[in-house]
Amino acid sequence: TLWLPLHERRAIPRRLVERALDEAHSGAEPLTLINDPGRGSDLARLGEALVAEVVPVLRRWTSRLRTEKPFPDVERLTDADLEDHAATFLTDVALALRILDGSTGEPSASMRDGTAIMKLIAERHGAQRARLGWPESALVRELALLAEAVDEAIGRIGKNLSPVAMEHGRRVVARMLEQSTRVSIKGYRLEA
Repeated sequence: TLWLPLHERRAIPRRLVERALDEAHSGAEPLTLINDPGRGSDLARLGEALVAEVVPVLRRWTSRLRTEKPFPDVERLTDADLEDHAATFLTDVALALRILDGSTGEPSASMRDGTAIMKLIAERHGAQRARLGWPESALVRELALLAEAVDEAIGRIGKNLSPVAMEHGRRVVARMLEQSTRVSIKGYRLEA
């Protein structure tokens, strides 16, 4: 959990907090959210399901990083070293889908905060890879592999969405990942 101060203080109704806690501790399979037509729209449900997929996506991504050649000294790095920043980043991407779902077209405070957090994470990730001695091309390839892993997850968890909704979710996530790649490269170059 990350707590950020808001300029304006808003109370969260107790019933919403209790509902969120009940859902978090219910033990229900998170991916069933995508099949429940009574729970929000497709984009929000896709975001909720993607949150549940963060760890499996990271495992597949880390495995690919270890088997491909362009990553220097990858064998000496722990999974934690490789996954640094990525879990938080992917969770924010998934949560952004939920925020976008309720968007009225105007940038909300939540979306602005989320974008700022994703930008900071992407910048620090690029800087970390520079400190590890990776070439810029390895950073770019790494992030392309992450985008592939996320897209594969969306394909799995979004099977019950309409094709239009799944394609929309894929485009939104791909755009966020493209923007983050540019920011990571900037962070990499500043550090290098």
